[in-house]
Amino acid sequence: MRLRALLVLAAVAFALAWAGCSAAPASAATCTHRVSVTFIVYSAMPLPTGNGCWPSERVVQAGWHICHYDGTTRGADPVRWVYDDTSPAHSLSLERARIAGCGAGRSYGYEYLARRGGAWRKLNPDGVVDRFYAELYSSEFTVDDLFGLWSRNRDIGRPTINIGRATNARTRTAVARVCNAVAPRSYISIYSSRPVTPQNGKLTAVVAALNACTTR
Repeated sequence: MRLRALLVLAAVAFALAWAGCSAAPASAATCTHRVSVTFIVYSAMPLPTGNGCWPSERVVQAGWHICHYDGTTRGADPVRWVYDDTSPAHSLSLERARIAGCGAGRSYGYEYLARRGGAWRKLNPDGVVDRFYAELYSSEFTVDDLFGLWSRNRDIGRPTINIGRATNARTRTAVARVCNAVAPRSYISIYSSRPVTPQNGKLTAVVAALNACTTR
């Protein structure tokens, strides 16, 4: 009987590894704050393993269909899609068409909003968008410099920070702030154009901040 149980456990562990899923922590933490995290990392990022209080998704690594204003796309997921990103500097009619085209034939999608010219642009042609993410950074080189503006206008979308060029210490601080800023069972997003891995310490900083935020 003991041998059979061990074999079953081994089979489950193998199935999880094959499917690219991370197993739950051996001893679950007592969650005092739950958030869901969408990672949009256009570089290397392995599956994060946290305390069980912050489920996450990696839209790039999971092959979601991602569309950009210039017409380029990546990923071929038949259901899930992302439009990255809107801007008041774009043609309004073309942007509407890009978003509608990205979601065409798919049933679950997100829209990222860049703040340009003093505003975020929030579009939802034919109601195709399920969730909006407001970018809290004004450039590739900033982390969350628009946090104050977003905090006074939270209905614009869920918050997104940029950790691509941040130090590990700055990453941990920014992740902690945005995690603590949202209501329980809400959503945040983390963007990076650079690797987020244990090797460079960035994934370690992200996980530490999210673990601390959700078990305080």
